[in-house]
Amino acid sequence: MTRETLSFVHAQVGFLLLFDLRFEEAVGHVLLSETMEPSELFPFIMRDPNRWSLLVPRNRYWGLHPPPSLLEKVVDDGLTGIQRAIFLKKAGVETAVDDEFLQNPPSRADLLESAIKNMTRFLEASRHKDLAPLVCEGVDTLLMYLYRALNCVDDMERLASSDNSCIVVCLYNLALSCLIYDFLVPFFVVRGAKCSSCDHLLMNAMMPAYLLKGFSWISIAIKLKGTVQEELESLLSESGHLRALAFLYASKGMSSKSLSIWRVLG
Repeated sequence: MTRETLSFVHAQVGFLLLFDLRFEEAVGHVLLSETMEPSELFPFIMRDPNRWSLLVPRNRYWGLHPPPSLLEKVVDDGLTGIQRAIFLKKAGVETAVDDEFLQNPPSRADLLESAIKNMTRFLEASRHKDLAPLVCEGVDTLLMYLYRALNCVDDMERLASSDNSCIVVCLYNLALSCLIYDFLVPFFVVRGAKCSSCDHLLMNAMMPAYLLKGFSWISIAIKLKGTVQEELESLLSESGHLRALAFLYASKGMSSKSLSIWRVLG
């Protein structure tokens, strides 16, 4: 078996185990795959459409399992399957559900915690790979989301104060209010802001795709503006994780914003 084939098998097995709610084993296999891209697991963490939607390969392993979906849905669907299997077993019908789950059904909270912790383990390992800038943004930003979900304050602050690719403020959300991308560069330049090359690439890629599907400019703005916010500024501010936000501002050279938070914190 070639290394490429072995990597493909590990990725397939990892996906299958994810839907079987065996998250630790799943991530173990995924980490053994040399061809598995971090973006392939992004749909388990953040709802589509989002900043990184176009990075996700479509239908790669879907012949063996359902399409990727949010971890909450994976857990809920898995628990429904377990309950169905328990009922069938009482009726004398054998099922493919793990006997351990049938004898001692896990709680939703425990499964979600396991899923988030192991997805965090995957993203932490992915940070050490040579990744494209847009993928790096996704890895670090989603890792911060997961740290927050687990209330891992020390890990949040450690990531925020390190050399990171987190999205603090996402410029294209503001651009959507202008409706036409041609206005984006002068709109921000007048205000002294800078648009990253990733923002340019993202807008150039996403706009034609939505227009070809028949969306008007206004419907595009509504559709994308209503998605989950990828930027961390609002997320950390609203959740009260101000130290992590201050460290993030400092890591992005936004010194005045960082200092204003430290003044508030005393």
